[in-house]
Amino acid sequence: MRMRIRISKFAILCILVINLLLVFISWKYFTTENTLQRNNSYSEPSFSDIRLETTVKTSRNRVHELKKFLHKSLTVVIRDFYHFDNDLKYGIDHLLNFLPELKILIVSDEQYPYPPINIFTSIQNPNQTSKPSTLIYKENVQFLPLPIDITKSSSEMNPLTYIQTKYVLFLPDNFKLSNGRQMFNRLIKSIDDENNRHERGIRKILIIPFASNQKHYNYCFQINADIQNWNIEYIVKNSTKNCDLYTGKHAILLETVLLHNFPQPFDSPFPEYFYLQAKFSNCKLKYSNETFLDGGKKLMSSYHSRMKRKNLKKEQFKALYKKLQFKKVVKKYHFIPEDKTSLKSLKKNRGKGNNKLYNEKNLKSNTNVKATSKDGREIDVLIEQLEVPSSFFQYSNRSAQVQINTDISYFGCEKNTKSCIGQVYNEKPFYLYLNRHTPPCCLEKLKNIFKYVVEELENTGIRYWLDNKVLSDIVEFNDLSNDAYEIDISFNVNDYNRSTAVRRCFDSRPFTDLAGYYWYKATDGHYLKIQYSKTNEIHINLLPYEIKNDKMIAKGFFGAKAKSFSIEFLHPMSTVSFLGRNVFIPNNVRSYLNVKGFKVNSSD
Repeated sequence: MRMRIRISKFAILCILVINLLLVFISWKYFTTENTLQRNNSYSEPSFSDIRLETTVKTSRNRVHELKKFLHKSLTVVIRDFYHFDNDLKYGIDHLLNFLPELKILIVSDEQYPYPPINIFTSIQNPNQTSKPSTLIYKENVQFLPLPIDITKSSSEMNPLTYIQTKYVLFLPDNFKLSNGRQMFNRLIKSIDDENNRHERGIRKILIIPFASNQKHYNYCFQINADIQNWNIEYIVKNSTKNCDLYTGKHAILLETVLLHNFPQPFDSPFPEYFYLQAKFSNCKLKYSNETFLDGGKKLMSSYHSRMKRKNLKKEQFKALYKKLQFKKVVKKYHFIPEDKTSLKSLKKNRGKGNNKLYNEKNLKSNTNVKATSKDGREIDVLIEQLEVPSSFFQYSNRSAQVQINTDISYFGCEKNTKSCIGQVYNEKPFYLYLNRHTPPCCLEKLKNIFKYVVEELENTGIRYWLDNKVLSDIVEFNDLSNDAYEIDISFNVNDYNRSTAVRRCFDSRPFTDLAGYYWYKATDGHYLKIQYSKTNEIHINLLPYEIKNDKMIAKGFFGAKAKSFSIEFLHPMSTVSFLGRNVFIPNNVRSYLNVKGFKVNSSD
């Protein structure tokens, strides 16, 4: 009995072992088969897998090639920023995030900006104690000051030395990018195509506006620079065609070779001076409808920083006009009268919803620089205001309220400065040798003195007449000549007692009247001179004549101007409209001028 039980237990144990062995063999078999299938699947990929892998590799290669192209072809110059309020660190880091090896050049008006720009660290050789330190941020980011450094060579101070790429992109402060790499590539291709198909000798400069710019406002101005007459004119345009100056926030893309044609491409005020040089270098602006730029954080948020920027810009423009010898600046821009009635009607016609094309704030001129106009008021000279919306002109009831306003300012001589005319030799001022006319600031002051003196003579009853060169100008041009630097007015010396100012000038020392004009008796000929001020020598000559034997004889010694003539030329005297008023002149003017030795070229 015991033997049977042992045999049955052994049989059961064998069966269990056999079953376990079968399970193990089965598991091993299926595991090996799956492994082989996986190995076969790696060695023999499907067509879709091959295409996907190829696409990924091609895309990566394209990005790599594009980065390589931009690194070799493009240099970014950050020029328009202020050291006391800027966002340079964010902008530079943002650029380097897109293109880590991009060359960036920061050009500054100051040798070492103070307060210090926080992105730079100052490094100095421990063995050097006197030589200025160098400002660095990263190897491909350089800081270059424009002021002269006597320790450096001319090439080291020239920003063009550090730009070795075919293209240069000028960026303002406070920007951020969107889709930068592809847009860079398209814009470079665009300017290349434009230059290739454009007429020979004219190159294009690409204007890339910020997406944050007001869409309905005009930022384009046409520049008319008249060097012969010492003036420059800015005229607002309703379109981007024939645009010489763009005032909205923007970037500038151009070929580096163009900068070599500019005398001072990096100088302040930037970019206004840059555009003026482009105008004279026969470059045309091309407005891009694509943009990859937007504004960053808000700068100049405090009143103090805004006033500091305003005063800095004002000084830059004064220095620019003095350097380029522009004495007169004319600005023509859209203007809306700011009376209560017009503002109410504009608000009614504004429309509903979010279609706010303009508001009370935008109707005002918001410029940065002011100068003194001819009537003494402070006016705008910097073109930076928001203009009237283009869509504004689509409605007749609104466009009727829009005017073209003209502001004129002078940057030449003043009451407390010397005249721009300077000393005159042989009756020929220096500017005639330069093929230029009398500076407009001097002409304006000469006209003011003339009106003042004529009013004094007429109010006191002194008999006078226009004489010599100014009389010849009236016959030839019916106006004052562009080359005039003085005006001669002759008068009857017997009447001098009628005017307190004339009598005082004859009988006593020189004096300055209540209007600020300087009266004195010329020692070289015993005639009177009325200057714009004691310092500014722009003047009117009062030439005294007396009657002797039916002739008018000079009562003084004033050279060729002192010729005698018959009294019949003054009985009766004629009148003519001159500089906005009726003035006295001799009758039979042509014969009179022939007697005085003046040749009249007019055919009238």
